[in-house]
Amino acid sequence: MSKMVPAVIDVWWRQWRHINRVRLAGGVPVFVPTGIKDGGWVFDPERYRVVLFDHVGAGGSALSAYDPVKYATLNGYAGDVLDLCRDLQLDKVVFVGHSVSAMIGVLAAAEAPEVFDKLVLVGPSPRYTN
Repeated sequence: MSKMVPAVIDVWWRQWRHINRVRLAGGVPVFVPTGIKDGGWVFDPERYRVVLFDHVGAGGSALSAYDPVKYATLNGYAGDVLDLCRDLQLDKVVFVGHSVSAMIGVLAAAEAPEVFDKLVLVGPSPRYTN
């Protein structure tokens, strides 16, 4: 008997930030931002809810949403991650970030540690934060 794969939807978040896919069922929420998003579907669909998304200015996001003042530092992107967690009512998130996205996850977790359970950081560098 094959496993049922939970429904997957494509949505626009706040009409300008693109979320590629949200797995509606499952348990632990896993955020997979720009850089690793295609690998997000390796997570067991019965154990994980996966949110695949692009940061503003990358992938399928609306370039018109880019604000040079807000995104002058990575804190603007970290704020977006936190807004997205709050809007989707997620906590105990596992954040999987690569390169710059890894550091965005670190900044978001430093600002709101109660939102995150684990950070999986692939190739982070503190140089991205200055």
